[in-house]
Amino acid sequence: MLTLTAVSKVFSLLQHRNPVLQGITATFQPGTLYAITGPSGAGKSTLLALLAGLDVPTEGQIVWNDKPVASMTRTQATGFLLHECALIFQYPYLIGELSVLENCILKGLAAGIPLHECQKRARELLTLLGIEGHEQAMPLTLSGGEQQRVAVARALLLQPKLVIADEPTAHLDEQNKKIIIDTLAHCAHANGAIVIISSHDDYVRSRADQVYGLANGALSLHSPNPHEPGEPT
Repeated sequence: MLTLTAVSKVFSLLQHRNPVLQGITATFQPGTLYAITGPSGAGKSTLLALLAGLDVPTEGQIVWNDKPVASMTRTQATGFLLHECALIFQYPYLIGELSVLENCILKGLAAGIPLHECQKRARELLTLLGIEGHEQAMPLTLSGGEQQRVAVARALLLQPKLVIADEPTAHLDEQNKKIIIDTLAHCAHANGAIVIISSHDDYVRSRADQVYGLANGALSLHSPNPHEPGEPT
């Protein structure tokens, strides 16, 4: 379980204070796909960075399975990001000198998983994402949508219990978008993961079990249906 209690984030420069998040309290449950929507600049990326432990709140607390994220030691934080939490970004950030399969298995090897098991898992994920047969291809020979699907396979290799995706379909066509979001929904519903996606996209919203809107520093619960009005909490 992932919980936030009265979480605020303020960025300060000289005498200027910019409050981005203000007093957010929420609970994210296993087996659930969450969408976080909101206008550009609302603080969605800031919130996701806090959830992943890449930044710390100015006030409040974020707790992952009874462990305060901001209080993790460097070793604990590394283990959290390696074994428990997977990050997916707008861009795939693949290593150009490595093949598709090598990009996918790198995190598994770092976690101490045997090579043959890493390769088996990677091939299964690449097949699930519809890019089997490209294992030996280099990233620059793939389309943008194919590269992003490789990034998703890489993120899911260790079967994470928390997946945080920041606008993962922002630059994709409809087909690639649906493949990725459907795979992340499967990760939540079949594997019991918490999947949190920030997005402006109606398809992401329609596939989510719960939709939150972020505006003016506050998080409110919305209807999953993109054509129904939101309900503040």
